[in-house]
Amino acid sequence: MLDLITTNLAFKYSNHTKFLFKNVNLQFEKHSLNLITGENGCGKSTFLRILSGLKKASEGKVLLNNQDISQVIPCYRVQYVSYLPQNPRHFFTFKTGLQQLRFALENINLTQDEIQKRIDNITACLNLQYIINQPITTLSGGEIQRLAFALVMCINAEYILLDEPLANLDQKNREEILAILKILKQDHTIIIADHDLSLYAELLDNLYYFDAGKIIHKKHPQLSLKRNVPRVTNSISGDNSQNTLTFRQLNITYPQKEILTAANFNFPKGKLGLLCGKNGSGKSTLLNALTKQCKYNGTICYCNKDQNKMKTRKWLQYVNLGFQNSENQFIKTTVLDELNAAYSITQQNKFWNDQRLNEWIDRLSLKEILKQSPYYISGGQQKKVQLLILALICAPVILLDEVFVGLDQDSIYNAMELLREIANIGCSILVVDHQLSQPENYDYVIKLQDHHLFLLEKGAIINE
Repeated sequence: MLDLITTNLAFKYSNHTKFLFKNVNLQFEKHSLNLITGENGCGKSTFLRILSGLKKASEGKVLLNNQDISQVIPCYRVQYVSYLPQNPRHFFTFKTGLQQLRFALENINLTQDEIQKRIDNITACLNLQYIINQPITTLSGGEIQRLAFALVMCINAEYILLDEPLANLDQKNREEILAILKILKQDHTIIIADHDLSLYAELLDNLYYFDAGKIIHKKHPQLSLKRNVPRVTNSISGDNSQNTLTFRQLNITYPQKEILTAANFNFPKGKLGLLCGKNGSGKSTLLNALTKQCKYNGTICYCNKDQNKMKTRKWLQYVNLGFQNSENQFIKTTVLDELNAAYSITQQNKFWNDQRLNEWIDRLSLKEILKQSPYYISGGQQKKVQLLILALICAPVILLDEVFVGLDQDSIYNAMELLREIANIGCSILVVDHQLSQPENYDYVIKLQDHHLFLLEKGAIINE
């Protein structure tokens, strides 16, 4: 197995004077699982990209078998160091997962027989039979995450770099990936960037904590396992006189897959809800239908106004969506421009003012990135900018698709506090979240399972 070593590695952005990290000298233990963690924006994803040879360091080098990895020909390099980015959608350029897998394996000069063998093995291993031939654009975030992981596994590189590989995955798929990682580390070196340390407690060999530009290394750290079973702590009655968004006898099929059958629900005013369900169950598709992006049968109304009788632009003033892919939310060149644009059209002028906006910019640690492009900040920072944009606009109904992915624990706490403030002034908020972050803060939980929607009772276990 080749050595992967960093020598005096440092990085800073061209328009910054402050280094993200500096003087990093590491040699990764062979056949081990290594976890990189730290606050949002500390440089974890950047570090992985530099390790993979996709990004050049400001100072120092990454050496693969004593050769500067950035100078190694990509088709050769990827056979030794493979990389799964934080946003797996960036991985796919072909229509289907099968086409993407075949293209990647052809580029490392495998025979057609070996290509087919690897594809068959990974398809069976990850149960991809039902999604590998589907158009990428029709798949859920979790399904895309699994396909991207399959692509990395197919390459079979000695070093596997994974940026939040469990994001967007439900509990069952997380457990399957962790079981595979346990097997993989017997013959590979795995380097992961993530915030949730407890997920890797039984697998971890080395922990690297990014702190103020330095890296703190702990070998065989003792981490606590997640044992708490999330339960519903609050609930609502099915009948609420202050409903905002409602749907009746809602049926959704997308593209040819049955998603929802004869569903009825009233969104209560001023309440914060959680929508849970397995990967591919149709949660994102339901949110798309509620925001006029997906065909359906049945009735969707806001304050008794039929969605089908309103123009899309008018409807979105009442019902706003936070996209699963944060980048789809952005339309301006800097973070500050994004926030100012949202602030200028806020529907809650009595709540939002300059002082409150600046307070939330500080609480979400966005001050240092205001002049940066929202497309070139970390995934966690993108989520926080996206959340603040939607909070500023303050539509009566806010639908959030995986808004907590990529956030550290402090950021999740602050994000929940922001959502609670917005709910307290009358907004109806529904969050899709596989991480089940702080379930005690939700006023109700609904579950999408087997094409039906269920309101969970207080005390019920939240599982997917």
